[in-house]
Amino acid sequence: MKVSLQIFNPQKTMARILDDSVGIFAAETCARYFNPYVPMRDGFLSQTYTTEPFKITYEQIYAHNMYTGDGYNFSTEQHPNATSYWDKAGMAARGGEISKEITEFVKRR
Repeated sequence: MKVSLQIFNPQKTMARILDDSVGIFAAETCARYFNPYVPMRDGFLSQTYTTEPFKITYEQIYAHNMYTGDGYNFSTEQHPNATSYWDKAGMAARGGEISKEITEFVKRR
């Protein structure tokens, strides 16, 4: 006799754990940690972003060009770590801290 038992539904479990509140927290946390890597002259780019669950959108019309770094020599006067692809730089440098904060948030819920 063969018996099968499904203990949990992975899609439902992940949807419960990673709901919109976790997504917003993750996006806001990432934006905060990425900020020192965002090129800055006047601060408009690093200060004008919106977050959605698991997504950050930088609102300035020049954001994509700054992100890819096409033809720019970034000043490091205000943000010494300013670079293109600031999300990748931020994750490489601070990914462990970001993961820890998000994990702690999920555990508190």
